Amino acid sequence: MVKYHDTDKLVDIGSDLAGFINNAQEQYFAKGNIMQNNLFWNIISRNRSWRPVDQVLVNHVTGGGTEEAFFLVGYAVTLDILQYDIICSPAARVFDIGCGCGRISQFIAPLLDPELGGQYVGFDTWEEGTSWAMNNIGNIYPHAEFRHIGPANQSGYVADQAYTLDLPDNSFDAFIANSLFTHLRRHAAQTYVREVARILKPGGKGYVSFFC
Repeated sequence: MVKYHDTDKLVDIGSDLAGFINNAQEQYFAKGNIMQNNLFWNIISRNRSWRPVDQVLVNHVTGGGTEEAFFLVGYAVTLDILQYDIICSPAARVFDIGCGCGRISQFIAPLLDPELGGQYVGFDTWEEGTSWAMNNIGNIYPHAEFRHIGPANQSGYVADQAYTLDLPDNSFDAFIANSLFTHLRRHAAQTYVREVARILKPGGKGYVSFFC
């Protein structure tokens, strides 16, 4: 279960993950991986960052799924990102294209330490989503920032449009694009690939998922 911030409401994130959580540190992750750090497990157990999410936002992200599914997918994707060492240090600088209203960032932000240079920047064309995330996640973790890209008041993506990202060259360690490329036409996809190549440091890593 996870507990919403400043409320008594609990959300079931799936009992099937319990065994994984209990054993992952010892059995699955190499020494030095961020998941060996007790900070990760403390954040999950203390549930500091979860805020009630309006069902309208959940519907936009999931296509009509439940709050439980909303949280569970964000948690599962985060475990995947960490398992593959995409983010392997609290000092990592991470950008996320298609961050929505912060389903993944709510788990990523607590892992990053701003005193070590850790930073998260999320981009999305869904202005309502980025505004909600900035007000409900960014206000808890000031090193997490959410930026709207595209026309004002845009409610979603346009398949053949992409935008430059206001980040310096060779400045970030990792990026996330969870199902971004699923929705894009070739020109837009190429634009974002060029932006990723420009922004990532040499040796930078990315987590990308899409339907073929």
